Amino acid sequence: MLRLLSRLSAGALVLALLACSTPAAAPARPGGSAPPAPAGAAGTSAPAASAPAKPAASAPTAAPPRRKIEYGLVNFSAFYWPIYVGLDQGFFDREALDVETTETRSGTDGLSAMAGGSLDVITTNSEVVVLAQMRGADAIGIAGFNNKASYSLMVQPEIQRIADLKGKTLGASALRTGEVVFMKALLRKYGLSESDYSLVVAGASRNRVTSMTTKQIDGTVMPPPDNYRLEDMGIKRLAEVNEAVPEYQFQFLAAMRNWAQSHQDETVRFLRAYVNSLHWLYDPANKPQAVAVLQQRMQLSEDYARRTYEQWIEQEKFFPHDGEAPENGLKAMEDMLVETGEATTPLPPRDKYLDFKYLEMARAR
Repeated sequence: MLRLLSRLSAGALVLALLACSTPAAAPARPGGSAPPAPAGAAGTSAPAASAPAKPAASAPTAAPPRRKIEYGLVNFSAFYWPIYVGLDQGFFDREALDVETTETRSGTDGLSAMAGGSLDVITTNSEVVVLAQMRGADAIGIAGFNNKASYSLMVQPEIQRIADLKGKTLGASALRTGEVVFMKALLRKYGLSESDYSLVVAGASRNRVTSMTTKQIDGTVMPPPDNYRLEDMGIKRLAEVNEAVPEYQFQFLAAMRNWAQSHQDETVRFLRAYVNSLHWLYDPANKPQAVAVLQQRMQLSEDYARRTYEQWIEQEKFFPHDGEAPENGLKAMEDMLVETGEATTPLPPRDKYLDFKYLEMARAR
C-alpha cells in the first residue's frame, strides 16, 4: 500500500531535528525474537564406545514474529526498483515483514517524519543524512541504495552543444536537490557558470516532460525512463551527468540510530530482504520478470522498462550488488557537500553517519 506523507512545514523539520539531538530510546516492539545460539558449538566429552549416542534431533527453527515496517520513499519512481522487487517477489514477506510504503515527496520531509517516529526506514539522498548529523539528528545510513548519479541532459532539438545553453532557462524539480547539483557540475565541466543560465522550478519528472514538450524550458536533467520518453518526443539527449560525476554515493537506506538499535532484529530482516532483492534483480535469468515489475509499478511500456533495465542493471550497475557504499562515491559526495557550500569542514566522521553492522549481519545469514 502506498501512502502520501502530509507536507511538513520547515519549522516542523527544524523542531524534529533539534529534538533528535538527545533522542529518547524507542521502545522495542513486543515479541522480539531471541538471538540465535552460537554456531558450531561442540560438546566437551565423547560418547562411550559401548553405547554410542544418537545425534540429537535439531529443534525446528521458530518462525520470526511478524512485524510492520513503516518505509518512506521520496516519490513513486524507478529509483526504488529494489523495494518494488522485495514487495512483489515476496522477499519482505519471507522475513515476516509487512512493509507499509509512504511517499514523502522530499528527503528532508522523510527524515523529519522518521525523526518524529512515524517512519522507521527511509531512502534518502546521502547528503541529507550527513547534514542531519551536523544539525543534531542521529540519523544513520544502514546500506547503500543508488551508487551512481544517473541523469541525462535533455535539451530542445535546436540546441547543438552545451555552450548553446548560455542565456537559456533550465528546469528542475526544486532549486536545492541532488539533480541540480549534478546538472550544475555537468554545465561547469563544459564552461558554463551559474550566472550563464536561469534555473526555475518545473516540478517532478512528469511535469518537466510537459514543460519540455511545450517549450516552457530549454533543458533539464532526467533519469530513466523519462529520458527515453523525451527522446521519443523529439527532445535531444545531449550529455550524461556521469561525465562530470562518474562516482557518487547518491542515496542511502537510513534509520534513526536509536530505532535501529532497539529494533535490531527487524533492521537485519529488512536489510536481508533488500539484499536478496538486489541479487534477484541482477540475475540475468530474472530480467523478464524484473522488467515486468517496473512496467507494472510505473505503468510503463515494456520497451521503456526494458531500456531502463539495460541502462541501470546491465550497463551502469546503478544499484549496489550487496548494499555496499563504495569509498570513492562517499568521498565524491562529501567533497560535493563542501564545494557547493551546503556544509563546511570538518564533516562528521563516517562512523558517525554510517552504521553498516546491521547490513553485515544480514549478509552473514
